[in-house]
Amino acid sequence: MLAQYEAALSQAEATLAEDGLAFDRFLKESDEKVQQAMRKADAEMRLKQEKVCSLLGRLDLASPSRGRILAAFTAACLQTHLASGRKSM
Repeated sequence: MLAQYEAALSQAEATLAEDGLAFDRFLKESDEKVQQAMRKADAEMRLKQEKVCSLLGRLDLASPSRGRILAAFTAACLQTHLASGRKSM
């Protein structure tokens, strides 16, 4: 009876150790995926910013609509920033 208990305990400890290793691998893979997603999002944001700057640079400096376009763009950026801040909370 004691031998059976010790064998079951030993098996349970081995299973627990295997599960712990599997969970550690999962956490590491998850962290790597998060880092990769963040790098991708940063790259996409930089590309969008470059496109916007390029488009804004093409506007006629004397154009009366330039101010309205810049104001609308600034408002849209602010709304996007505020919305993304609420999602991460």
